[in-house]
Amino acid sequence: MDGGVEQLVHNIKQLTAEGKFGRLKEVLQTRLSSLSTATLNILLTHLDGVQNTFTLTLLLLFLAKKEDVLQPEEWITMTSNLFHNASKEHIRTCKTEAIQLAKNYGNLLLTLEQARRGVLPLKSLISLLNDDPTTFTAAHTVFAKLCLKAKLCPLSMDVINHSICIIEQESCEAEDVLCYLYYKGRIQCVMKEFENALRSFSLLLSFPTESQSAIINQAYKYAVIVNIIVNGSESLARPSCVSMGNASQYEKLWSANSDEAIANVLGDVGDDMTESGLNGLWKQALVAKKMHRIKDLTKTFVTLSISDIAHRANIHSEDETLTLICEMVRKGLLCAVVDLERHIVMFKDEIQQNSRNLNALRKELFEVATLNKKLREANDNLEVNEEYQRAISKDSKSLTTDIDVLGL
Repeated sequence: MDGGVEQLVHNIKQLTAEGKFGRLKEVLQTRLSSLSTATLNILLTHLDGVQNTFTLTLLLLFLAKKEDVLQPEEWITMTSNLFHNASKEHIRTCKTEAIQLAKNYGNLLLTLEQARRGVLPLKSLISLLNDDPTTFTAAHTVFAKLCLKAKLCPLSMDVINHSICIIEQESCEAEDVLCYLYYKGRIQCVMKEFENALRSFSLLLSFPTESQSAIINQAYKYAVIVNIIVNGSESLARPSCVSMGNASQYEKLWSANSDEAIANVLGDVGDDMTESGLNGLWKQALVAKKMHRIKDLTKTFVTLSISDIAHRANIHSEDETLTLICEMVRKGLLCAVVDLERHIVMFKDEIQQNSRNLNALRKELFEVATLNKKLREANDNLEVNEEYQRAISKDSKSLTTDIDVLGL
């Protein structure tokens, strides 16, 4: 290492130790563009990710578009290591640069189809940037997008399940928030948290923006179908920011119950639904529509035959109807008793069912308390039982003798 490079490394480490990050940033911005490829490589080898988090963040951000210094694979590896090992104190002094670095990192991983590699490093970075999990940064958007692309949605839940209370302005635009809510809603759909997904899409659609973007239109398509799963045929108010031409066709899905009506709507939006990746969600919505129609029958009837339920709910067969009823009961969506001998279903009031569950719980708790009382009494009897105490004392002496023999 020549004298000039050695002096630069010394200055970097000294300014870092003194906490003069403003001055350090000025030095780096002045010097980096004039350094040769060889010098930049030397700098990288002499800087530690923990002790020199600030400098490495700026340096890797500078090198993001200079492939003559680092190949993409090397750059990704060094950035991943930085996000894993960075100093919390130092990374917060360069939040803007760290978030921009995360954006470049995510874009490169998506281009190389290596989204899986970036999930854990970005999760680590998000935890370093803020102690408050309700604070949003643009790094959240990159993280959610990578989780969705890599099909690692479960790893994202402890991050995205927090509500957004604070939006940091550093390197954050309205589009970052909109995209985050969209990816968040889609992840919640994958995890079958449909009520939360509907809230995420609704929040996106109510976000204060005058722009009409593709992300808003796409979110509305998801919101329409998720609303069917959650609320059945209830309509969802269309925001003024939704500009897609086939919005009214999607909205017809709410009232389409017969096979013919559904086929007519799908004839208009089927191809668009396939392009938008909505086919899997729509299949779940079809099942949910049938369940909601069964649920609506409980408002009018106390008892119905399985064949009547199939007819009134427009379900193809009694077997499918019975399967849906059993699934609804299992999930707690319906309180009912099925009599297979008479092929009838008796709908129960939810309050009555909850009361029964509470009584059963009380009974179990009473049994546990009774058993605990008996165990305590048995323990007390053993403590005053002379024969038992002598046996314990004898076993204790035997153990002591064995230990002495072993020389322990």
